Amino acid sequence: MRREGGLLAIVSGIPLAMCNGIWAQDEFPSAEIFRELLDHVISSGLAFSVQLRPGADPEILALVAARGLVQGKPIPLMVLNDPSALVSAQDQSELVLRALDHDEIDTHITLVADTFGIPHDIASQFMTEEFCQRPEVTCYVGELDSVVATTGLGMVTGNSVGIFNIATPPEYRGRGYGAAVTARAAADGFAQGADVAWLQASPMGFPVYERLGFVTPEYWDSWSSAS
Repeated sequence: MRREGGLLAIVSGIPLAMCNGIWAQDEFPSAEIFRELLDHVISSGLAFSVQLRPGADPEILALVAARGLVQGKPIPLMVLNDPSALVSAQDQSELVLRALDHDEIDTHITLVADTFGIPHDIASQFMTEEFCQRPEVTCYVGELDSVVATTGLGMVTGNSVGIFNIATPPEYRGRGYGAAVTARAAADGFAQGADVAWLQASPMGFPVYERLGFVTPEYWDSWSSAS
């Protein structure tokens, strides 16, 4: 991992585009450093992605185009400052929401892998038990008669809580379960001192998070390698 010139570059060794690449942390990162980092990421031979904030430098955009990256849909960066809707969203009479104990982390990993079609051995590389057991990380499940129907992860860093891995199998969608586990993770983060919750939304999840009160200050442009 390198953080330089307003950019974050990661080569994790995991063969998933979302686990390798470059993310712009500043609005106007250095084009020169972007070129250097991009060449380094490409040299790894792994699938990777690039995410840039709105209004990227034309020189950076030209570098992305020259490397043959495939542009995807803009990714909404969503934030929540008002937790008022989080209590009612968790009120699913049939659904039991709870934080997983450290010896249950594989339950979260397995459901995420199965829901998103990721091989379990690869999913366990980027959601290691060591990571999931860190004090700032909490994994959650929502259960129906002890059957796991949804899962998610919250990570508190500084004054924010990031929400990740919201996964609900198709047979349980449309019932508010994904919203409920998101609300639980966010509410716990606020209770631990966070004053903002944030996430990057998929098209499917976007309306769910909007109903919880998340707003979208920015859409990030995204690209991925062809391999």
